[in-house]
Amino acid sequence: MGVKIAGVAVTIPKEVSGMEDLVSRFGLDKSIKIQNATGVKNRHVVSDDMKTMELSLSSALHVLEMSQVSASDCDGIVLVTQTPEYVLPATACVLQDRLGMPKSALAFDVNLGCSGYPYGIILANSLIESGLLKRVLLIVGDITSSTASPEDQSTYPLFADAFSSTIVEKTDDKSDLIGLSFGTDGSGWDSLINPIGAVRYRSRNDFDQDPRTKTLFPEMKYPEYTYMDGNEIFVFCIKTIPKTLQDAIENSPITIDNVDLFIFHQANGFIINHVVKKMGLDAQKVPLSLENYGNTSSASIPLTACDYFSKEQSNDTLNIAMIGFGVGYSWATTILTLNPDKFFPIKEI
Repeated sequence: MGVKIAGVAVTIPKEVSGMEDLVSRFGLDKSIKIQNATGVKNRHVVSDDMKTMELSLSSALHVLEMSQVSASDCDGIVLVTQTPEYVLPATACVLQDRLGMPKSALAFDVNLGCSGYPYGIILANSLIESGLLKRVLLIVGDITSSTASPEDQSTYPLFADAFSSTIVEKTDDKSDLIGLSFGTDGSGWDSLINPIGAVRYRSRNDFDQDPRTKTLFPEMKYPEYTYMDGNEIFVFCIKTIPKTLQDAIENSPITIDNVDLFIFHQANGFIINHVVKKMGLDAQKVPLSLENYGNTSSASIPLTACDYFSKEQSNDTLNIAMIGFGVGYSWATTILTLNPDKFFPIKEI
């Protein structure tokens, strides 16, 4: 028994933020430097009343329709996000009701970002291989634009919004998942963090009144928003990414030369290009979506795949390595054998 991917869909907001927005905030010269460093020219961002619920629900309905699967036939829903609709209840519970899934379904949220898609695939695989579930609706994504201060040059020009949905189901044939690896290094917890809004610091006042924050976060200017230590993140990435990919390949029946596509979390262009050169990978096998979509957190891997296959037509089954890494620190890689027709066109709302 194994698992197969029945379909992958992505929903993004229609509104686009580009160079004009950056120039108005940071000036022309700085904006050009930012775009050259990150590789991001445009970002799709939410507006008005569009939040996590609208994007996640749309992506779920999209994948169900395109895969010709009924929500009533799904016995589990896993939502991987760091921007839930509410602190509680779990957004997955609300989605279960909105989608009309059976009340016997397992539904829960997972608080994870950059590595969230391969983690979600591994989790769905485990739930199915255990015999507990037969078909899991895996939803991953974030409204990361809402977590970036408009004054922060390290996050605001990079973060964007998207949600994806993937149907993972039981199969008696050969499993689509042929290799994986994962890991965690919590010592990097403070390199990518949004400290305010949970129980430690419910407000800016709580944060400011705690004398320890000046020692813990000496460089944090906008504590209500996401803080990112770019140098530490870069060091972590170039050390960790090659190993997680190599470990996943060693756990699979193929070699690195047999991998047709390497789909990395779209952290930023500089990091990905550095890793590609360091590992001697064929750049033609490394699709990027940063330029037009930005860093969409856990949705960036499925978004990149859907974007790529909307332009590159193929009927061949491909070996696809999906490499996630970042906040936590956490990382995971899955190697899947998939046909491109499992990836559906990106939907805008």
